[in-house]
Amino acid sequence: MKLRRAVAEDSPAVAAVVRAVYDEFGFTWDGDGYHADLRDVTLSYAAFFVAELDGAIVGTAGLTERGSLERLYAPFRPWRRYRLAPPEGRRRGGT
Repeated sequence: MKLRRAVAEDSPAVAAVVRAVYDEFGFTWDGDGYHADLRDVTLSYAAFFVAELDGAIVGTAGLTERGSLERLYAPFRPWRRYRLAPPEGRRRGGT
C-alpha cells in the first residue's frame, strides 16, 4: 500500500471511496451539499492524502487549515481479506 498526497484528478476516486462507506452503512449521500468538498479535495483541504493499493485509491484523509483530521475513510468490506501478521517475537494480545 502506498500513501501519497492527493492531486485534483484524484477527487472522483476519493468521492467514490467516501460514498462506498456511506452506502455500506446506509447513510445519505449529499453531493451538492455536505459532500461538495470532495469535488476538488486540493481546494477544500490544507492537505489531502490517499491510500493506494495496486493503483486504486482505497482510503482517504484530509487535514483542514485548523489542523482537524477530516474525511478519514476506507470501505470496510475490502479490508476483511487482509490480515496483518503480528510482529516477530510478539504474541497476539499485545505482549
